[in-house]
Amino acid sequence: MKIAKLSAALLVALWLIVPAFAQEPKSMPQGPGMKMHDDMQAEMKAMDEKLDKLVIDMNTAATPEKKLDSAIAVINEMVAQHKKMHEHMMQRWEEHRHHEPGAGPKGERKS
Repeated sequence: MKIAKLSAALLVALWLIVPAFAQEPKSMPQGPGMKMHDDMQAEMKAMDEKLDKLVIDMNTAATPEKKLDSAIAVINEMVAQHKKMHEHMMQRWEEHRHHEPGAGPKGERKS
């Protein structure tokens, strides 16, 4: 009986909560940082599409040799994307450090 009551309460809670998450997100104000955000999202989407294509090629390869070549292409692309992501993160970190209030020329705190 307790399980039935708990299940009913859970269903009612979900019924009340789910519509709040299903609503369209409110549009964010467009500022100078939003273009960079949109560009980054577009770049990430293109990277994902490239990986998806390589994985499809790998999975549909007809011979073991072609499958191996395709797997190597997938791994090489993943490594390249990983390095690019780290490079981008370091760039953003350096920009953040240089704009930090009270930071010196290389981001060090002034005494």
